[in-house]
Amino acid sequence: MATLDPGTGPEGETSRTVAIDADGAGELFDALSSATAREILTALYERPRTASAVADAVDTSVQNVHHHFDQLREADLIAVTGTRRSAQGREMKVHAPAADGLVLFAGAEPGADEVEEEDRTDCERIAGLALFVAAGVALWRYFASR
Repeated sequence: MATLDPGTGPEGETSRTVAIDADGAGELFDALSSATAREILTALYERPRTASAVADAVDTSVQNVHHHFDQLREADLIAVTGTRRSAQGREMKVHAPAADGLVLFAGAEPGADEVEEEDRTDCERIAGLALFVAAGVALWRYFASR
């Protein structure tokens, strides 16, 4: 998947910036086209979870979660970050977001050498707004579940 900053992405960097017309952006949009997939990704941003914990959090089947996990992994949106043992002793994979944030942008890509300050400021504003909205959703879910 093409990114604006070559050092960003699923390799443990803090955020990922992707042009909507970049090679592979279609996979990202396909993976996020389902409301359930977006709920799953939101749940993983709240905290890393196993498939069964995600299924409980978003009220769907474990099989459906695994289907969306496959698509989200192929789009480099999530990654396996560890394992846990179930009460029956089975090993379960723990999934988490592949990056701390994701910013999608449209328009001309700035030069490869350096991002213009005005563009960086705009991206920071959008990222800040996205973080604010995500925090609001997480709080709403927390209080709605009580």
